Amino acid sequence: MTPHDALFKATFSEPAAAAGLCRTVLPAAVLERLDLESLELVPASFVEPELQSRHCDLLFSAQLGGEGAYLYLLTEHQRRPDWRMAWRMAEYLVAIYRHWQRDNPGARWLPAVIPIVVYNGATAWGAPTRLRDLMALDEPAKAALGPHLLDVAYLADDLSQCPNEALVARAMPVAARAALLALRNADGDLYGALRNAVDLLRLVLAAPSGADALFRLMRYGVHVSTEFTEEKAMALIHEIDPFENVLPLPGSEGDRLMKLGREAGREEGMKVGMQAGMKAGMEAGMEAGMEAGLEAGLKQALARTRELLGKQLRLKFGPLPEAAAMRVASADFDQLERWSERLLAAETLSDCLDG
Repeated sequence: MTPHDALFKATFSEPAAAAGLCRTVLPAAVLERLDLESLELVPASFVEPELQSRHCDLLFSAQLGGEGAYLYLLTEHQRRPDWRMAWRMAEYLVAIYRHWQRDNPGARWLPAVIPIVVYNGATAWGAPTRLRDLMALDEPAKAALGPHLLDVAYLADDLSQCPNEALVARAMPVAARAALLALRNADGDLYGALRNAVDLLRLVLAAPSGADALFRLMRYGVHVSTEFTEEKAMALIHEIDPFENVLPLPGSEGDRLMKLGREAGREEGMKVGMQAGMKAGMEAGMEAGMEAGLEAGLKQALARTRELLGKQLRLKFGPLPEAAAMRVASADFDQLERWSERLLAAETLSDCLDG
């Protein structure tokens, strides 16, 4: 399935989105008789396997004037329109009727089928929308043979001829409007088109299942546009939801992009954090090292001073009483300095320590 197929099917499989498309494309006289509330998706595809890379189709059942009918949506993803689309549509409609006949053997009347083509190519559609217009006949011959010619006509929603502002303003769910906007700009400035519609995308995010719809758009952009990078996708997501109030559910379409964003954020954060951490760590380490080194040095110097003074006292006064030895072993620098000054003039141990 192409990225175009995936976006279109995921979006317009919802009856509300299909109903919005009908309101835009179908004539008013048809809309008056078509019960859009009765739309139901029929799980069947009628596109030939060899064309499924170019076309995506959806079939809905509906009530039209109280009778059963079908709405057939077909998307065209080529850069140029399919000139023989009217013939292909005739084939698809015959396949739909055969499918219906298998499910309704013996039925006398056939249901109406309303075919719609949604086109997101780079140029205007321009292909004939009626089968009779593909026939090698001049107009007088067509007029004469008209009732006897096989004919099929389809409605075309040519997104290439619809300005972005008009797509954003369509009467359909916000996710459907955003999807059509993305499809229309697939061959152009897709990132710019979505970024200019950031208010619409915020509404998409706020809608039910909005996180999935939003990330589906981001994935579509990354797949179809070389300019729509994963970094730009994450930047756009951040612009839409700067405070990350809404996150995708596990297993949603947005998991991969969120993972990429988290990994990129972690990588950048680790990079910046390591740089800042190394700088702060070096400063803190130097400060702590100097403090620890000074403290250790002071302790070592104090112990050495006590040892030297004790040795000098023993040399002058002989073995030290236990009480005197303990006083020297616990003295601070100030006390040791005072005793060292008295040592030369002291005649007794008591003169030195107590004098």
